Amino acid sequence: ALLKGGKADSALEVLRALLKKTKPRDQRARILLITGKCHEARKAVGEARKTYRSIYIWHPASGSAPKAAARLKALKVDPDDLTPNERWTRGEEFYRRARWEGALGEFTKLLGDKRFSKTDERGRKAHIRKAMCLYRLYRTDEALAAFGDVIVMPNGAYTATAYYYSGHCLGRKEKADQSLEMYRQVIKKTPKSSLVPSSYINIAQVMIERGEWDEAIKNLETVRQNYRSASRKKDIP
Repeated sequence: ALLKGGKADSALEVLRALLKKTKPRDQRARILLITGKCHEARKAVGEARKTYRSIYIWHPASGSAPKAAARLKALKVDPDDLTPNERWTRGEEFYRRARWEGALGEFTKLLGDKRFSKTDERGRKAHIRKAMCLYRLYRTDEALAAFGDVIVMPNGAYTATAYYYSGHCLGRKEKADQSLEMYRQVIKKTPKSSLVPSSYINIAQVMIERGEWDEAIKNLETVRQNYRSASRKKDIP
């Protein structure tokens, strides 16, 4: 935004500050890109992705490799007589492994099971899990409807997440005004959410696309001034 607004020196200062704070692999890729070494930058990005992916797959929560392999083998069987607790465990395992189709199937079945409570903590979490699976599978209209169901639920533990990703869905549909409204709802209705800084940034991105540089900078300055020490962890279950 600063660069587009003709403030090159300020843009350079922000970029230098960013390079000091990024992870080593990210920093190397950015520097290579800035210096025009596109091929080397692409290679560095690929190395970073491989590293982060391996960390995700072998996260300590997944246990040792043999145990993880045994759980993965068990997921290939889909009995119909699972208890709600067993189906919840299957859905969680699919979700943790980013196998969105499998997770969506399990949480959909779970929410249709009369034995499963839809209003307790697990019930609310199952709803947001289902919505997130639909979002990640690019089933945008279904995801919007699912996030809408979460928004109207009592005890809105995942209200911020639902508004935030509704904004993403509307952005995919090129409905910028409605998308902006969703991000503003995050800021207005869940001011303590860790998604508030990201909502300001997303609003700024829309303003940049519209060429409204002053408004974009205003939102980005709000993040810089008020959320310097904010946790980057999202309110995503």
